Amino acid sequence: MRNTIIFFTICLSISLLSCNKWDKVEPIPGYIHINHFNLTTNYLTQGTSSNRITDVWCYSNGKLLGVFELPATIPILEKDSGVIILRPGVFRDGLSSTRTEYTFYNPYIHTRTIVAGKIDTVAPTVTYRESSLFVWREDFEQLGATWRKSDLSDTTFIVVSDTNRFEGFGSMGIFLDETHKFGRVESIDAFSLDNTGRQVYLEMNFKTDDKFVLALQAESPTNGVTLLNRFVSLPTGNNWKKVYLHLTPLLNQVYPDSKFRIVIYAQKTEGKTSSYYYFDNFKLIQ
Repeated sequence: MRNTIIFFTICLSISLLSCNKWDKVEPIPGYIHINHFNLTTNYLTQGTSSNRITDVWCYSNGKLLGVFELPATIPILEKDSGVIILRPGVFRDGLSSTRTEYTFYNPYIHTRTIVAGKIDTVAPTVTYRESSLFVWREDFEQLGATWRKSDLSDTTFIVVSDTNRFEGFGSMGIFLDETHKFGRVESIDAFSLDNTGRQVYLEMNFKTDDKFVLALQAESPTNGVTLLNRFVSLPTGNNWKKVYLHLTPLLNQVYPDSKFRIVIYAQKTEGKTSSYYYFDNFKLIQ
């Protein structure tokens, strides 16, 4: 009996020592909850506030805490609760596998104190950076078009102002049928774009029931014309989508003296009697 008591006492002592040495109290985080980002624009110089911000990149004191799909509830420990910066993220080229910070948007700086165990719901509003250069915009709200029908096309585009438009007065529509099977339109202007490493993106809204291709047409006095495909869209049905197309990789594939037109072309899928393609709010930014 005495040996049993001694053994029990030794085991209890070891257990208590083990608890003191290894069982640490885990810190309780506070939380920031974000449903979505709001984008505010100067319409005259930056166009629509339409956006598709899908993620938040959360930084504390310059350190990346994580990338979170929206809506998100982000745990923040007290040791990380310094300057919290929330940067908007998008799907580059419309792909969820290529999530990226969209550097043309300003970040949101969270200034309220993080309280352990509490959830702070924020509604961050962001703007375009002042350094963002809008090379070209087209929202089909003004008289006169910045697009033209290509000589290769057997149809043209129209500005639609019915319920199929995205917003405002109108959107661009291209329609194919058994008589008009191939459509191609291009920007009237050829643009000078930075090919020294600066980021270049094209934003746009679109809705379609068939496939189309968006491309850059490089025009060089040295090397002639080169068509560079960038984006192939699948049908979206009756839903409008927003896409951020990363053009920078294409700019280094051609001669430095090239200028670039934006080109959209589509061929009606065999077996379909008709196809429609709607576009709005083009923004070429660098």
